[in-house]
Amino acid sequence: MRFPQKKGVRRISKTYPEMDAVIIFHHEWEALNEAAQSFRKNYDKGELLIARDTLPVERKATLDSLGAKYLPTFSTTQFFIDLKFANRELNLISQVEFLGKINQDINRMDQVVYNSQSEYILFMEADSLVRGRVAINENYDMDTLVANPYPPNLLNLVEEVSGRKLPVNGWGFVTGYVKRSSLESSLRWAENNSETLIKIFECDPRFTYLDHFLPILFHFAGFRIFNSGQVGECLRDKRWERKKYTLLHQYRINY
Repeated sequence: MRFPQKKGVRRISKTYPEMDAVIIFHHEWEALNEAAQSFRKNYDKGELLIARDTLPVERKATLDSLGAKYLPTFSTTQFFIDLKFANRELNLISQVEFLGKINQDINRMDQVVYNSQSEYILFMEADSLVRGRVAINENYDMDTLVANPYPPNLLNLVEEVSGRKLPVNGWGFVTGYVKRSSLESSLRWAENNSETLIKIFECDPRFTYLDHFLPILFHFAGFRIFNSGQVGECLRDKRWERKKYTLLHQYRINY
């Protein structure tokens, strides 16, 4: 017997499709190799996009054997390195500096969209690990961690600007999937709404971080975000080895 769906409840539709991945890294070659191999072990046909930050692009035989495609270098890590050496706090950077850094993120993600053909894209870093096929919930456009809480004043401002409550109360998008078409539309929204981005930055300068920025951007652009619970962080969850996380972040064994 089929029971009728309750009114107001969205039916969950999960799939496990082939998908592309981008791995953003700086210099962590050994960890990058393991992250890339873990992706290829579970996705034999998806594009493997390697995005080096700041430093020159280098081809590696181990990555070539996995069918890697190398994206142009964009500089976002260097921004934070320069702040540290200049002994400057994040809340002291200018609006121009903020937009310049965010523009680097947007340019990199434009390259990801351009070089990807899959409906969903898996975002990874060098300390990410794929343990199995990722469950895609087709009712949502982004799966994000909520490892760090958004402050109440920011949540209030986001709701005031968007007219909708942000469905997650924290941030940490470093390992997870996005819908490619939604990412592309969100990037165009960002380019056309810099004043809104500055308003959020002035409320919380951590908006400069991509993992803080991207979930809010998707929300502003009208897309649906959620936390599926299938991504675990090794440094925050000491029992991660006993749990059935599909994706890991902070997997520092090769650091």
